[in-house]
Amino acid sequence: MNRPFRTLAPLAALALALAAPAPAEIKAYDLRGMLAEAGGCVFGRIVDKKVQRVVHPQDGELYFTSIFVEGECLLSGKELAVEIKYMGGFVDDEHGAYNSEAPSEDATRIGRRVVAFYGWVDKMGGGVSGNQLWAMHGGLFTSFERRGRTVVQGRGAGYAISCNCALPALREDVRRAAQRAK
Repeated sequence: MNRPFRTLAPLAALALALAAPAPAEIKAYDLRGMLAEAGGCVFGRIVDKKVQRVVHPQDGELYFTSIFVEGECLLSGKELAVEIKYMGGFVDDEHGAYNSEAPSEDATRIGRRVVAFYGWVDKMGGGVSGNQLWAMHGGLFTSFERRGRTVVQGRGAGYAISCNCALPALREDVRRAAQRAK
């Protein structure tokens, strides 16, 4: 009676191995690496936030949150208004999709001043394209005021902004890192 199970066990193990999903990759970014991949970096105030529902024949029902940031391009110093999208969000209490990699509601509230790294993506899913928040929550950094100066909150090792830094210093770091990334 045990013989059929002995011959099936290797086949079952092989089937499980072939069906196993590819392992997830967690990528650490320094500032230069983030700029090389994302391409865009803005410091500004979130002036609006909207969630879009998309129903696509192949991808199904998807939700995308857009934050609208007005401020300055940290690469050029010029004024900039940009829409930045990420997957997930809720149009109301019952309709939406949670995404564990999305930034927190507090970090993306209207009025919050942030640094956001973004890059154009043609196919985000569901036929949606646009400026995507790079590295999801890892591409968004909040700021606060301290003794009359703006401080951008670092997030630790493996993030593009690892430690708290004054905005003028970050501007310089971004420009230097962008030059080295070229």
